[in-house]
Amino acid sequence: MKKTRLLPLLLLASLVSIYIACQRDDYGSLPSGPNPAEKTQISISGRVLDDENLPVNGALVKAGNLTANTDLNGNFQIKNVTLDANASFVKVEKAGFFSGSRTFKGTKGSTHYVSIQLIKKNDAGSFASDAGGDITVPNGGSVSFEAGSIIDAQTKSPYTGTVSVSAFWLNPTVDNFLEIMPGELRGVDENDKQVGLQSFGMMVVELTGASGEKLQLTGSKPATMKFPIAPAQQASAPATIAFWSFNDTTGLWKQEGMATRQGNEYIGKASHFSFWNCDAPFTLVDFKATLKGQDGNPVKGFRVVLKTADDETGPTASSYTDTAGVVAGLIPAGRRLKMTVFGKCNDELLSQEIGPFSAATDLGNITVNIPADSKVTFTGEILNCSGSPLQNGFADIGIQGKFERAPIVNGVLNYSFIRCGSNDTKASVRITDIGNSIIGGIKEADVIANVASLGEITVCEEDLGEYLIYTMDTISRQFLPPADTAGVYTSELYHYVYHAKRDTSDAFYLQFTPDASGTVFTPGYSYVYVRKIMYLGIEPITLQITEYGAQGEYIAGKFSGKMRAENNAILPINGRFRLKRM
Repeated sequence: MKKTRLLPLLLLASLVSIYIACQRDDYGSLPSGPNPAEKTQISISGRVLDDENLPVNGALVKAGNLTANTDLNGNFQIKNVTLDANASFVKVEKAGFFSGSRTFKGTKGSTHYVSIQLIKKNDAGSFASDAGGDITVPNGGSVSFEAGSIIDAQTKSPYTGTVSVSAFWLNPTVDNFLEIMPGELRGVDENDKQVGLQSFGMMVVELTGASGEKLQLTGSKPATMKFPIAPAQQASAPATIAFWSFNDTTGLWKQEGMATRQGNEYIGKASHFSFWNCDAPFTLVDFKATLKGQDGNPVKGFRVVLKTADDETGPTASSYTDTAGVVAGLIPAGRRLKMTVFGKCNDELLSQEIGPFSAATDLGNITVNIPADSKVTFTGEILNCSGSPLQNGFADIGIQGKFERAPIVNGVLNYSFIRCGSNDTKASVRITDIGNSIIGGIKEADVIANVASLGEITVCEEDLGEYLIYTMDTISRQFLPPADTAGVYTSELYHYVYHAKRDTSDAFYLQFTPDASGTVFTPGYSYVYVRKIMYLGIEPITLQITEYGAQGEYIAGKFSGKMRAENNAILPINGRFRLKRM
Protein backbone atom coordinates (compact mmCIF):
# COMPACT_ATOMS: atom_id res chain seq x y z
CA MET A 1 0.00 0.00 0.00
CA LYS A 2 1.31 3.43 -0.84
CA LYS A 3 2.50 5.29 2.23
CA THR A 4 0.76 8.59 2.89
CA ARG A 5 2.65 11.15 4.94
CA LEU A 6 1.30 12.62 8.13
CA LEU A 7 1.25 16.37 8.70
CA PRO A 8 -0.90 19.39 9.57
CA LEU A 9 -3.64 20.37 7.14
CA LEU A 10 -2.09 23.73 6.49
CA LEU A 11 0.71 21.96 4.71
CA LEU A 12 -1.65 21.17 1.89
CA ALA A 13 -0.20 24.42 0.64
CA SER A 14 3.21 22.91 0.18
CA LEU A 15 2.66 21.54 -3.29
CA VAL A 16 -0.13 23.78 -4.54
CA SER A 17 0.16 24.72 -8.20
CA ILE A 18 0.62 28.43 -8.68
CA TYR A 19 -2.90 29.38 -9.51
CA ILE A 20 -2.27 32.85 -8.08
CA ALA A 21 0.50 35.06 -9.43
CA CYS A 22 3.59 35.30 -7.25
CA GLN A 23 3.63 39.06 -6.91
CA ARG A 24 3.32 40.14 -3.29
CA ASP A 25 0.17 42.17 -3.91
CA ASP A 26 -1.73 39.47 -5.82
CA TYR A 27 -3.02 37.22 -3.04
CA GLY A 28 -5.76 39.46 -1.72
CA SER A 29 -6.85 40.72 1.67
CA LEU A 30 -5.75 38.46 4.52
CA PRO A 31 -5.99 38.55 8.29
CA SER A 32 -3.18 40.37 10.05
CA GLY A 33 0.02 38.33 10.25
CA PRO A 34 1.13 37.98 13.83
CA ASN A 35 -2.36 37.66 15.27
CA PRO A 36 -2.81 38.79 18.89
CA ALA A 37 -1.59 35.83 20.91
CA GLU A 38 -4.77 34.17 22.14
CA LYS A 39 -3.56 31.55 24.62
CA THR A 40 -5.03 28.08 25.05
CA GLN A 41 -4.21 25.08 27.23
CA ILE A 42 -3.72 21.83 25.36
CA SER A 43 -1.81 18.55 25.56
CA ILE A 44 0.49 17.14 22.88
CA SER A 45 1.51 13.58 22.11
CA GLY A 46 3.63 12.46 19.21
CA ARG A 47 6.46 10.45 17.77
CA VAL A 48 9.94 11.40 16.56
CA LEU A 49 11.68 9.35 13.84
CA ASP A 50 15.01 9.64 12.04
CA ASP A 51 15.59 9.71 8.29
CA GLU A 52 15.40 5.90 8.17
CA ASN A 53 11.97 5.93 9.88
CA LEU A 54 13.46 4.48 13.07
CA PRO A 55 12.44 5.88 16.47
CA VAL A 56 14.67 8.55 18.04
CA ASN A 57 15.18 7.81 21.74
CA GLY A 58 16.14 10.53 24.23
CA ALA A 59 15.28 13.54 22.09
CA LEU A 60 14.36 16.72 24.00
CA VAL A 61 10.86 17.99 23.20
CA LYS A 62 9.91 21.58 24.08
CA ALA A 63 6.47 23.21 24.07
CA GLY A 64 5.90 26.49 25.88
CA ASN A 65 7.59 26.25 29.27
CA LEU A 66 7.35 22.44 29.44
CA THR A 67 9.71 19.73 28.20
CA ALA A 68 9.71 15.95 27.74
CA ASN A 69 12.04 13.27 26.40
CA THR A 70 11.17 10.66 23.79
CA ASP A 71 11.13 7.01 24.90
CA LEU A 72 12.52 3.93 23.17
CA ASN A 73 9.83 4.19 20.49
CA GLY A 74 10.34 7.91 19.93
CA ASN A 75 7.04 8.69 21.65
CA PHE A 76 6.46 11.64 23.96
CA GLN A 77 3.64 13.43 25.76
CA ILE A 78 3.34 16.94 27.18
CA LYS A 79 0.23 17.65 29.25
CA ASN A 80 -1.61 20.89 29.99
CA VAL A 81 0.73 23.35 28.33
CA THR A 82 -0.35 26.92 27.52
CA LEU A 83 0.42 27.89 23.91
CA ASP A 84 -0.60 30.34 21.21
CA ALA A 85 -3.94 29.06 19.90
CA ASN A 86 -3.21 30.36 16.39
CA ALA A 87 0.28 28.86 16.20
CA SER A 88 0.88 26.17 18.81
CA PHE A 89 4.52 25.18 18.46
CA VAL A 90 6.50 22.11 19.53
CA LYS A 91 10.25 21.75 18.94
CA VAL A 92 12.54 18.69 19.07
CA GLU A 93 16.31 18.66 19.64
CA LYS A 94 18.75 15.75 19.50
CA ALA A 95 22.55 15.75 19.22
CA GLY A 96 23.65 14.88 15.69
CA PHE A 97 20.41 16.13 14.08
CA PHE A 98 19.08 19.45 12.87
CA SER A 99 16.20 20.58 15.09
CA GLY A 100 12.67 19.56 14.07
CA SER A 101 9.35 21.20 14.87
CA ARG A 102 5.66 21.34 14.17
CA THR A 103 3.14 24.23 14.23
CA PHE A 104 -0.64 23.79 14.40
CA LYS A 105 -3.82 25.50 15.58
CA GLY A 106 -4.48 24.44 19.17
CA THR A 107 -7.95 23.54 20.43
CA LYS A 108 -8.57 24.21 24.12
CA GLY A 109 -8.66 21.07 26.27
CA SER A 110 -7.69 18.69 23.45
CA THR A 111 -4.69 16.42 23.00
CA HIS A 112 -3.06 17.02 19.61
CA TYR A 113 -0.89 14.42 17.87
CA VAL A 114 2.20 15.38 15.84
CA SER A 115 4.73 13.43 13.79
CA ILE A 116 8.25 14.82 13.32
CA GLN A 117 11.13 13.37 11.32
CA LEU A 118 14.64 14.62 12.10
CA ILE A 119 17.39 15.25 9.52
CA LYS A 120 20.85 13.96 10.38
CA LYS A 121 23.57 16.61 10.34
CA ASN A 122 26.26 16.21 7.72
CA ASP A 123 29.65 17.69 6.90
CA ALA A 124 29.09 19.89 3.85
CA GLY A 125 32.59 21.35 4.01
CA SER A 126 34.64 24.08 5.70
CA PHE A 127 36.35 27.39 4.95
CA ALA A 128 38.61 29.95 6.61
CA SER A 129 36.56 32.80 8.05
CA ASP A 130 39.02 35.48 6.91
CA ALA A 131 38.91 34.24 3.31
CA GLY A 132 35.29 33.14 2.86
CA GLY A 133 34.44 30.25 0.60
CA ASP A 134 31.96 28.29 -1.49
CA ILE A 135 30.25 25.23 0.01
CA THR A 136 28.48 22.60 -2.09
CA VAL A 137 25.52 21.12 -0.23
CA PRO A 138 25.86 17.29 -0.48
CA ASN A 139 22.32 16.62 -1.72
CA GLY A 140 21.88 19.76 -3.84
CA GLY A 141 22.50 23.50 -3.87
CA SER A 142 25.33 25.66 -2.56
CA VAL A 143 26.18 28.46 -0.13
CA SER A 144 28.81 31.17 -0.70
CA PHE A 145 30.36 33.15 2.16
CA GLU A 146 32.12 36.52 2.09
CA ALA A 147 35.42 37.06 3.89
CA GLY A 148 34.98 38.26 7.47
CA SER A 149 31.27 37.45 7.56
CA ILE A 150 31.23 35.13 10.60
CA ILE A 151 30.62 35.94 14.28
CA ASP A 152 30.29 33.90 17.47
CA ALA A 153 26.55 33.33 17.87
CA GLN A 154 26.66 33.84 21.65
CA THR A 155 29.16 36.67 22.12
CA LYS A 156 28.48 38.39 18.75
CA SER A 157 32.23 38.99 18.42
CA PRO A 158 34.04 38.40 15.10
CA TYR A 159 35.20 34.83 14.65
CA THR A 160 38.60 33.95 13.20
CA GLY A 161 39.39 30.37 12.26
CA THR A 162 37.96 27.38 10.43
CA VAL A 163 34.20 27.35 9.90
CA SER A 164 32.55 23.91 9.54
CA VAL A 165 29.27 23.86 7.63
CA SER A 166 26.35 21.44 7.96
CA ALA A 167 23.70 21.92 5.28
CA PHE A 168 20.80 20.02 3.75
CA TRP A 169 18.51 20.85 0.83
CA LEU A 170 14.86 19.87 1.32
CA ASN A 171 13.25 18.83 -1.96
CA PRO A 172 9.55 19.80 -1.78
CA THR A 173 8.53 17.01 -4.18
CA VAL A 174 9.81 14.05 -2.12
CA ASP A 175 7.39 11.94 -0.10
CA ASN A 176 8.63 12.93 3.35
CA PHE A 177 9.07 16.67 2.74
CA LEU A 178 6.20 17.63 5.04
CA GLU A 179 7.63 15.48 7.83
CA ILE A 180 11.19 16.80 7.78
CA MET A 181 10.44 20.50 7.24
CA PRO A 182 9.95 22.69 10.34
CA GLY A 183 6.69 24.19 11.60
CA GLU A 184 4.12 24.35 8.83
CA LEU A 185 3.87 26.26 5.58
CA ARG A 186 2.36 29.42 6.97
CA GLY A 187 4.17 32.74 7.06
CA VAL A 188 4.02 36.47 7.68
CA ASP A 189 4.75 38.50 4.56
CA GLU A 190 6.35 41.93 4.23
CA ASN A 191 2.89 43.52 4.57
CA ASP A 192 2.42 41.82 7.96
CA LYS A 193 -0.25 39.43 6.64
CA GLN A 194 -0.50 35.70 7.26
CA VAL A 195 -0.40 33.63 4.09
CA GLY A 196 -0.11 30.03 3.01
CA LEU A 197 3.09 29.02 1.27
CA GLN A 198 3.94 26.74 -1.61
CA SER A 199 7.58 25.69 -1.38
CA PHE A 200 9.89 25.57 -4.40
CA GLY A 201 12.89 24.58 -2.31
CA MET A 202 14.12 24.77 1.27
CA MET A 203 17.54 24.59 2.95
CA VAL A 204 18.93 24.41 6.48
CA VAL A 205 22.46 25.60 7.31
CA GLU A 206 24.40 25.50 10.59
CA LEU A 207 27.91 26.84 11.26
CA THR A 208 30.35 25.51 13.88
CA GLY A 209 33.74 26.80 15.01
CA ALA A 210 36.94 24.83 15.58
CA SER A 211 36.12 24.41 19.29
CA GLY A 212 32.51 23.44 18.67
CA GLU A 213 31.06 26.92 19.25
CA LYS A 214 27.94 27.96 17.33
CA LEU A 215 28.54 30.59 14.66
CA GLN A 216 26.33 32.99 12.70
CA LEU A 217 26.54 35.58 9.93
CA THR A 218 27.32 39.19 10.79
CA GLY A 219 24.14 40.36 9.05
CA SER A 220 25.99 43.02 7.08
CA LYS A 221 27.64 40.42 4.84
CA PRO A 222 24.91 38.02 3.68
CA ALA A 223 25.56 34.56 2.30
CA THR A 224 24.42 33.66 -1.21
CA MET A 225 22.23 30.54 -1.25
CA LYS A 226 21.41 28.57 -4.39
CA PHE A 227 18.40 26.24 -4.35
CA PRO A 228 17.85 23.62 -7.08
CA ILE A 229 14.37 23.65 -8.59
CA ALA A 230 13.00 20.11 -8.61
CA PRO A 231 12.28 18.78 -12.15
CA ALA A 232 8.55 18.43 -11.40
CA GLN A 233 8.35 22.14 -10.53
CA GLN A 234 10.53 23.65 -13.24
CA ALA A 235 7.63 24.33 -15.63
CA SER A 236 5.63 26.29 -13.03
CA ALA A 237 8.44 27.97 -11.06
CA PRO A 238 8.16 31.79 -11.43
CA ALA A 239 11.01 34.14 -12.34
CA THR A 240 11.01 35.73 -8.89
CA ILE A 241 9.69 34.31 -5.64
CA ALA A 242 9.37 35.42 -2.03
CA PHE A 243 12.28 34.42 0.24
CA TRP A 244 11.47 33.31 3.80
CA SER A 245 13.33 32.35 7.00
CA PHE A 246 11.87 30.17 9.74
CA ASN A 247 11.32 31.74 13.16
CA ASP A 248 11.77 28.95 15.72
CA THR A 249 10.20 31.09 18.44
CA THR A 250 6.85 31.79 16.75
CA GLY A 251 6.81 28.66 14.57
CA LEU A 252 5.99 30.76 11.49
CA TRP A 253 7.96 31.79 8.39
CA LYS A 254 8.96 35.42 7.85
CA GLN A 255 9.45 36.98 4.44
CA GLU A 256 12.88 38.56 3.96
CA GLY A 257 13.02 39.81 0.41
CA MET A 258 12.88 37.91 -2.87
CA ALA A 259 14.85 35.17 -4.62
CA THR A 260 15.56 35.21 -8.35
CA ARG A 261 15.47 32.31 -10.77
CA GLN A 262 18.59 31.65 -12.84
CA GLY A 263 18.17 28.59 -15.03
CA ASN A 264 16.87 25.84 -12.76
CA GLU A 265 18.03 27.43 -9.51
CA TYR A 266 16.73 30.10 -7.17
CA ILE A 267 19.31 32.49 -5.72
CA GLY A 268 18.68 34.40 -2.49
CA LYS A 269 20.67 36.37 0.10
CA ALA A 270 20.54 35.18 3.73
CA SER A 271 21.52 37.58 6.54
CA HIS A 272 21.39 34.84 9.20
CA PHE A 273 20.99 31.08 9.26
CA SER A 274 18.07 28.86 10.14
CA PHE A 275 15.80 27.12 7.62
CA TRP A 276 15.30 29.20 4.43
CA ASN A 277 12.50 28.70 1.94
CA CYS A 278 11.56 29.86 -1.59
CA ASP A 279 7.75 30.11 -1.51
CA ALA A 280 4.78 31.49 -3.45
CA PRO A 281 2.06 32.84 -1.09
CA PHE A 282 -1.71 32.35 -1.37
CA THR A 283 -4.95 32.97 0.52
CA LEU A 284 -6.09 30.58 3.26
CA VAL A 285 -9.40 29.72 4.89
CA ASP A 286 -10.09 27.91 8.16
CA PHE A 287 -11.35 24.34 7.97
CA LYS A 288 -12.82 22.05 10.61
CA ALA A 289 -14.59 18.67 10.76
CA THR A 290 -15.48 16.28 13.59
CA LEU A 291 -15.10 12.53 13.00
CA LYS A 292 -17.17 10.02 14.96
CA GLY A 293 -17.32 6.26 14.83
CA GLN A 294 -20.38 4.16 14.19
CA ASP A 295 -20.94 4.13 17.96
CA GLY A 296 -21.05 7.92 18.11
CA ASN A 297 -17.74 8.27 19.97
CA PRO A 298 -14.96 10.58 18.73
CA VAL A 299 -12.43 9.07 16.33
CA LYS A 300 -9.07 9.82 17.99
CA GLY A 301 -5.67 9.92 16.32
CA PHE A 302 -6.89 9.05 12.81
CA ARG A 303 -5.30 10.59 9.75
CA VAL A 304 -7.27 12.85 7.41
CA VAL A 305 -5.80 13.48 3.96
CA LEU A 306 -6.80 16.32 1.64
CA LYS A 307 -5.80 16.71 -1.98
CA THR A 308 -7.09 18.66 -4.92
CA ALA A 309 -10.06 16.90 -6.51
CA ASP A 310 -9.36 18.27 -9.99
CA ASP A 311 -5.68 17.31 -10.14
CA GLU A 312 -4.52 13.80 -9.26
CA THR A 313 -0.92 14.93 -9.24
CA GLY A 314 -1.74 18.05 -7.24
CA PRO A 315 -1.19 18.99 -3.61
CA THR A 316 -1.70 16.61 -0.74
CA ALA A 317 -1.41 16.89 3.04
CA SER A 318 -2.71 15.26 6.17
CA SER A 319 -3.36 15.78 9.85
CA TYR A 320 -4.53 13.73 12.82
CA THR A 321 -7.80 14.06 14.66
CA ASP A 322 -7.47 15.16 18.29
CA THR A 323 -9.08 13.55 21.34
CA ALA A 324 -12.41 15.18 20.46
CA GLY A 325 -12.28 13.70 16.95
CA VAL A 326 -11.68 17.17 15.50
CA VAL A 327 -9.42 17.80 12.53
CA ALA A 328 -8.77 21.48 11.86
CA GLY A 329 -6.36 23.70 10.00
CA LEU A 330 -5.90 26.15 7.15
CA ILE A 331 -6.45 25.19 3.52
CA PRO A 332 -6.26 27.00 0.14
CA ALA A 333 -9.32 29.06 -0.68
CA GLY A 334 -11.34 28.39 -3.83
CA ARG A 335 -10.25 24.80 -4.55
CA ARG A 336 -12.27 21.58 -4.76
CA LEU A 337 -10.70 19.02 -2.45
CA LYS A 338 -10.94 15.29 -1.86
CA MET A 339 -11.00 14.31 1.81
CA THR A 340 -9.92 10.77 2.77
CA VAL A 341 -9.89 9.28 6.26
CA PHE A 342 -7.41 6.49 7.03
CA GLY A 343 -7.44 4.04 9.92
CA LYS A 344 -4.50 3.15 12.14
CA CYS A 345 -3.46 0.45 9.68
CA ASN A 346 -3.56 2.90 6.75
CA ASP A 347 -6.81 1.40 5.49
CA GLU A 348 -9.15 3.82 3.70
CA LEU A 349 -12.31 4.29 5.79
CA LEU A 350 -13.97 7.25 4.05
CA SER A 351 -13.54 9.34 0.91
CA GLN A 352 -15.62 12.32 -0.22
CA GLU A 353 -15.30 15.60 -2.15
CA ILE A 354 -15.54 18.92 -0.31
CA GLY A 355 -15.32 22.60 -1.27
CA PRO A 356 -14.48 24.94 -2.77
CA PHE A 357 -14.53 27.26 0.24
CA SER A 358 -14.22 31.05 0.24
CA ALA A 359 -14.72 31.49 4.00
CA ALA A 360 -14.15 29.59 7.24
CA THR A 361 -15.98 26.24 7.10
CA ASP A 362 -17.07 23.68 9.71
CA LEU A 363 -18.35 20.45 8.14
CA GLY A 364 -19.83 19.31 11.46
CA ASN A 365 -20.01 15.61 12.36
CA ILE A 366 -18.91 12.96 9.88
CA THR A 367 -19.48 9.26 10.64
CA VAL A 368 -16.66 6.80 9.97
CA ASN A 369 -17.00 3.00 10.17
CA ILE A 370 -14.03 1.76 12.19
CA PRO A 371 -12.81 -1.87 11.99
CA ALA A 372 -11.67 -3.73 15.07
CA ASP A 373 -8.01 -3.43 16.04
CA SER A 374 -5.62 -6.33 15.51
CA LYS A 375 -2.95 -6.68 18.19
CA VAL A 376 0.24 -8.75 17.90
CA THR A 377 2.32 -9.92 20.87
CA PHE A 378 6.04 -10.80 20.83
CA THR A 379 7.49 -12.89 23.65
CA GLY A 380 10.92 -14.37 24.28
CA GLU A 381 13.69 -15.16 26.75
CA ILE A 382 16.76 -13.08 25.91
CA LEU A 383 20.22 -14.08 27.14
CA ASN A 384 23.56 -12.34 26.87
CA CYS A 385 26.59 -14.09 25.41
CA SER A 386 27.45 -15.54 28.83
CA GLY A 387 24.08 -17.26 29.01
CA SER A 388 22.66 -14.94 31.70
CA PRO A 389 19.38 -13.01 31.32
CA LEU A 390 19.99 -9.78 29.43
CA GLN A 391 19.51 -7.03 32.00
CA ASN A 392 19.39 -3.94 29.82
CA GLY A 393 18.44 -4.01 26.16
CA PHE A 394 15.75 -3.65 23.53
CA ALA A 395 14.36 -5.41 20.47
CA ASP A 396 13.77 -3.69 17.13
CA ILE A 397 10.71 -5.38 15.60
CA GLY A 398 9.59 -4.97 12.01
CA ILE A 399 6.30 -6.35 10.69
CA GLN A 400 4.54 -5.39 7.45
CA GLY A 401 6.30 -2.02 7.24
CA LYS A 402 5.62 -1.09 10.88
CA PHE A 403 8.56 -0.69 13.27
CA GLU A 404 8.50 -0.80 17.06
CA ARG A 405 11.22 -0.83 19.70
CA ALA A 406 10.43 -3.07 22.68
CA PRO A 407 12.25 -2.93 26.05
CA ILE A 408 13.90 -6.04 27.50
CA VAL A 409 14.03 -6.22 31.30
CA ASN A 410 15.69 -9.06 33.24
CA GLY A 411 15.86 -11.18 30.10
CA VAL A 412 12.13 -10.96 29.34
CA LEU A 413 10.60 -9.68 26.10
CA ASN A 414 6.82 -9.29 26.28
CA TYR A 415 5.52 -6.55 24.01
CA SER A 416 2.23 -5.94 22.18
CA PHE A 417 1.19 -3.37 19.59
CA ILE A 418 -1.42 -2.79 16.89
CA ARG A 419 -0.53 -4.34 13.55
CA CYS A 420 -2.09 -4.16 10.11
CA GLY A 421 -4.24 -7.16 9.29
CA SER A 422 -4.51 -10.48 11.10
CA ASN A 423 -3.09 -12.99 8.63
CA ASP A 424 -0.14 -15.17 9.60
CA THR A 425 3.09 -13.55 8.46
CA LYS A 426 6.76 -13.14 9.33
CA ALA A 427 8.53 -10.45 11.34
CA SER A 428 12.17 -9.41 11.78
CA VAL A 429 13.71 -8.99 15.23
CA ARG A 430 17.13 -7.60 16.19
CA ILE A 431 18.25 -7.48 19.84
CA THR A 432 20.61 -4.83 21.27
CA ASP A 433 22.48 -5.53 24.52
CA ILE A 434 22.98 -1.99 25.83
CA GLY A 435 25.11 -2.99 28.80
CA ASN A 436 27.71 -4.79 26.68
CA SER A 437 27.34 -2.63 23.55
CA ILE A 438 26.44 -5.64 21.40
CA ILE A 439 23.93 -5.76 18.56
CA GLY A 440 22.67 -9.20 17.62
CA GLY A 441 21.90 -10.50 14.18
CA ILE A 442 18.48 -10.23 12.54
CA LYS A 443 16.15 -13.09 13.45
CA GLU A 444 13.09 -14.04 11.43
CA ALA A 445 10.02 -14.83 13.52
CA ASP A 446 6.76 -16.52 12.54
CA VAL A 447 3.62 -14.59 13.53
CA ILE A 448 0.78 -17.08 13.96
CA ALA A 449 -2.65 -16.05 15.23
CA ASN A 450 -1.13 -12.66 16.15
CA VAL A 451 1.46 -14.23 18.47
CA ALA A 452 5.21 -14.44 17.84
CA SER A 453 6.98 -16.74 20.30
CA LEU A 454 10.69 -16.17 19.83
CA GLY A 455 11.78 -18.75 22.38
CA GLU A 456 15.32 -18.30 23.69
CA ILE A 457 17.67 -15.87 21.92
CA THR A 458 21.33 -15.43 22.84
CA VAL A 459 22.92 -12.13 21.83
CA CYS A 460 26.58 -12.40 20.80
CA GLU A 461 28.89 -10.51 18.47
CA GLU A 462 29.24 -13.64 16.36
CA ASP A 463 25.65 -13.20 15.23
CA LEU A 464 26.66 -10.09 13.33
CA GLY A 465 29.32 -11.55 11.07
CA GLU A 466 30.87 -8.10 10.47
CA TYR A 467 31.11 -5.22 12.92
CA LEU A 468 33.20 -2.38 14.30
CA ILE A 469 32.14 -1.42 17.84
CA TYR A 470 33.93 0.93 20.20
CA THR A 471 33.36 3.10 23.28
CA MET A 472 35.38 6.27 23.85
CA ASP A 473 34.66 7.75 27.27
CA THR A 474 30.84 8.20 27.12
CA ILE A 475 30.65 7.99 23.31
CA SER A 476 29.60 4.64 21.80
CA ARG A 477 29.66 3.79 18.09
CA GLN A 478 28.54 0.66 16.21
CA PHE A 479 29.10 0.13 12.48
CA LEU A 480 27.58 -2.88 10.75
CA PRO A 481 28.48 -3.67 7.11
CA PRO A 482 27.03 -3.70 4.53
CA ALA A 483 24.77 -0.90 5.79
CA ASP A 484 27.91 0.90 7.04
CA THR A 485 31.14 1.14 5.08
CA ALA A 486 33.90 -0.52 7.12
CA GLY A 487 36.72 -2.96 6.46
CA VAL A 488 40.37 -3.89 6.97
CA TYR A 489 42.37 -2.41 4.12
CA THR A 490 45.85 -3.59 3.10
CA SER A 491 48.84 -1.64 1.81
CA GLU A 492 52.34 -2.95 1.05
CA LEU A 493 53.51 -2.23 4.60
CA TYR A 494 50.53 -2.43 6.93
CA HIS A 495 46.81 -3.03 7.45
CA TYR A 496 44.31 -0.50 8.76
CA VAL A 497 40.82 -0.81 10.21
CA TYR A 498 38.74 1.93 8.64
CA HIS A 499 35.25 3.37 8.65
CA ALA A 500 33.98 6.72 7.36
CA LYS A 501 30.60 8.14 6.56
CA ARG A 502 30.24 9.74 3.16
CA ASP A 503 29.96 13.17 4.81
CA THR A 504 33.07 12.39 6.99
CA SER A 505 31.27 13.45 10.16
CA ASP A 506 32.15 10.06 11.74
CA ALA A 507 35.34 8.12 10.99
CA PHE A 508 37.64 5.51 12.55
CA TYR A 509 41.24 4.58 11.64
CA LEU A 510 43.55 2.07 13.33
CA GLN A 511 46.79 1.06 11.61
CA PHE A 512 48.70 -2.13 12.48
CA THR A 513 51.64 -4.05 10.99
CA PRO A 514 51.91 -7.87 10.91
CA ASP A 515 55.27 -9.64 11.15
CA ALA A 516 56.48 -12.03 8.47
CA SER A 517 54.77 -15.01 10.10
CA GLY A 518 51.43 -13.19 10.50
CA THR A 519 51.35 -13.93 14.21
CA VAL A 520 52.63 -10.70 15.80
CA PHE A 521 50.82 -7.43 15.13
CA THR A 522 52.20 -4.01 16.03
CA PRO A 523 49.65 -1.18 16.34
CA GLY A 524 50.46 2.24 14.88
CA TYR A 525 48.75 5.53 14.06
CA SER A 526 45.07 5.88 14.98
CA TYR A 527 42.35 8.50 15.07
CA VAL A 528 38.59 8.90 15.52
CA TYR A 529 36.19 11.51 14.17
CA VAL A 530 32.90 12.00 16.04
CA ARG A 531 30.55 14.62 14.57
CA LYS A 532 33.49 16.27 12.79
CA ILE A 533 35.60 16.49 15.98
CA MET A 534 38.97 14.71 15.73
CA TYR A 535 40.57 12.55 18.45
CA LEU A 536 44.16 11.30 17.99
CA GLY A 537 45.43 8.04 19.43
CA ILE A 538 48.16 8.16 22.06
CA GLU A 539 50.55 5.31 21.40
CA PRO A 540 50.80 2.57 22.26
CA ILE A 541 47.30 1.28 21.53
CA THR A 542 46.91 -2.28 22.82
CA LEU A 543 45.75 -4.62 20.04
CA GLN A 544 44.88 -8.33 20.13
CA ILE A 545 44.15 -10.04 16.80
CA THR A 546 41.91 -13.08 17.32
CA GLU A 547 41.25 -14.01 13.67
CA TYR A 548 43.56 -13.36 10.71
CA GLY A 549 42.16 -14.38 7.35
CA ALA A 550 43.54 -14.02 3.85
CA GLN A 551 42.37 -11.49 1.28
CA GLY A 552 38.55 -11.60 1.09
CA GLU A 553 38.32 -13.36 4.49
CA TYR A 554 37.95 -11.83 7.93
CA ILE A 555 40.26 -10.15 10.44
CA ALA A 556 38.96 -9.80 14.00
CA GLY A 557 40.43 -8.27 17.11
CA LYS A 558 40.12 -6.17 20.25
CA PHE A 559 41.82 -2.89 21.09
CA SER A 560 42.14 -0.43 23.96
CA GLY A 561 44.09 2.73 24.73
CA LYS A 562 43.71 6.49 25.00
CA MET A 563 42.72 9.27 22.60
CA ARG A 564 43.56 12.97 22.81
CA ALA A 565 40.77 15.46 22.05
CA GLU A 566 41.29 18.81 20.33
CA ASN A 567 41.12 20.50 23.74
CA ASN A 568 43.88 18.09 24.96
CA ALA A 569 41.50 16.08 27.15
CA ILE A 570 42.53 12.40 27.40
CA LEU A 571 39.73 9.88 26.81
CA PRO A 572 39.86 6.08 27.22
CA ILE A 573 38.84 3.94 24.25
CA ASN A 574 38.14 0.23 23.85
CA GLY A 575 36.49 -1.74 21.13
CA ARG A 576 36.40 -4.77 18.90
CA PHE A 577 35.96 -5.56 15.23
CA ARG A 578 35.44 -8.36 12.75
CA LEU A 579 35.73 -7.04 9.20
CA LYS A 580 36.47 -8.34 5.74
CA ARG A 581 40.07 -8.00 4.55
CA MET A 582 40.01 -5.86 1.42
